[in-house]
Amino acid sequence: MGAPLKVLLVEDSEDDALLLLRTLRKGGYDPTWERVDTPQDMEAALDGASWDLVISDHSMPAFSSSAALGLLRRKGFVDLPFIIVSGQIGEDAAVAAMKAGAHDYLMKDNLARLNSAIERELREAEVRRERRRAEVALRSSETRFRLMIEQSPLSTQIFSPDGRTLRVNRAWEELWGVTLDQIPGYNILQDPQLVEKGIMPYIERGFAGRAAAVPPVRYEPDATIPGVSDVAHRWVQAFIYPVRDPGGNIQEVVLVHEDITERREAEEDRQRAEEKYRSIFENAVEG
Repeated sequence: MGAPLKVLLVEDSEDDALLLLRTLRKGGYDPTWERVDTPQDMEAALDGASWDLVISDHSMPAFSSSAALGLLRRKGFVDLPFIIVSGQIGEDAAVAAMKAGAHDYLMKDNLARLNSAIERELREAEVRRERRRAEVALRSSETRFRLMIEQSPLSTQIFSPDGRTLRVNRAWEELWGVTLDQIPGYNILQDPQLVEKGIMPYIERGFAGRAAAVPPVRYEPDATIPGVSDVAHRWVQAFIYPVRDPGGNIQEVVLVHEDITERREAEEDRQRAEEKYRSIFENAVEG
């Protein structure tokens, strides 16, 4: 038994179809096949079964290879190999067919390389399918990552390696009271307020490729991200880390902020209360 091969033959000549099948069997294939020669029959065959390969004659009384290829693509079979085997096809028509998406063409009187062409196209079709699956998986992963960042309760700001802000999430906008389009061109490496607050070395460490915890900093209404003037003071602590590509190069830098104002103020209230009652205790007249 040869290798299973499900082949759809777009061919008006039964004798030519049998010749193709004989060539396939000699090449080590065990074909399961169907012959069609009209658009209606081809569409029914595509709907009714799955196929590994389409072999099409170029010119038929009620059909053609270009029409068959167009039907195949309209049905969404973008990775299915399509090989033209014709008794008469000019060079210009062959070139046009290849540009339209046909994968190869052969003459009926010279089928010597048919099986090697099929082997190559089946292999390349699997490569195309695998690439498409990888692209779908990548898009799905990117969507999940984007949703995860967007819905995170922590403020997240993503920078290019040169410090430009690329993306922010909703929590970032709520934390700083500004949207990204209100601060065009903001570059964190050029923010003098971070130098003033003494945290620029931590930011630069992240851009140099090392993760860093940024100490808590109190931000005032006049000392926040450019464009913010009506935000109440707050305590913010942050963590910065680089994101590298497979080659180890820094692709993006992520800065995650956490608003710790309530926690910090509660701690300050506790300390003030302790100091107050300590003072009362130390200055009490009674023993």
